[in-house]
Amino acid sequence: MFKRNQITTALLAAALLSFSAISAAQETTTGEVSVTVSNGFSLASTTNINFGTIRATQTLAGTAVANTAFVAIGGDGTVTTGASDTNGVITSIVDGAPALFDISGAAPFTNLTLATLDDTTHVPFNAAAVTTGRFGIVGMGATALASDPVELSTPGGVATDILYFSAEASQTQIVGGPNDGDAYTPATANLRTDATGAVGLQIGGYLYMLDTATTSPSDGDYTGSYEITVSY
Repeated sequence: MFKRNQITTALLAAALLSFSAISAAQETTTGEVSVTVSNGFSLASTTNINFGTIRATQTLAGTAVANTAFVAIGGDGTVTTGASDTNGVITSIVDGAPALFDISGAAPFTNLTLATLDDTTHVPFNAAAVTTGRFGIVGMGATALASDPVELSTPGGVATDILYFSAEASQTQIVGGPNDGDAYTPATANLRTDATGAVGLQIGGYLYMLDTATTSPSDGDYTGSYEITVSY
């Protein structure tokens, strides 16, 4: 009996030693972490805004910028015109169309921000109340002078051959994405991409003559340029 217990004890000890040896065995390897940061995306001017063909006459100077003759294009392409409170008239002969900007390569289902000014002193074109959400590079001032419009000139024109362009966020329309058909809203930055990271934006605006002008612009093709900024 004693010898059997010794054998059992020896076997148990051997088993414990073997288990300990197995438990103590380990291997270590190295893993890597990687990521690609891609904050960039493509913003392309696909179609330029074109105010078509207009009649533009101004024979008597006025004073108020808010009552100038104008043609307006909405983000959806709607065209409207208005006369000044003096003798300024702009009539659309051939209707124009809004600009189209295409965004691609952005993050999917992500809201992008169109740079606008939160300007509580800005009086929108042909209106009486202040507004926010105009573009930082174009717009109308609240005084008799335009504060920051885009100037359009014609080759060979004289100093009075100037037309002006301005735009507000309300004159936009989102193309594609979850908010297709909506105007861009600065408060919510609702320019949202689709599943592929793409979305478009149509931009209209106002083309006008200053009511302080005393002569009509000369016939010709008038051009100007502007920038827009879109960011995450």
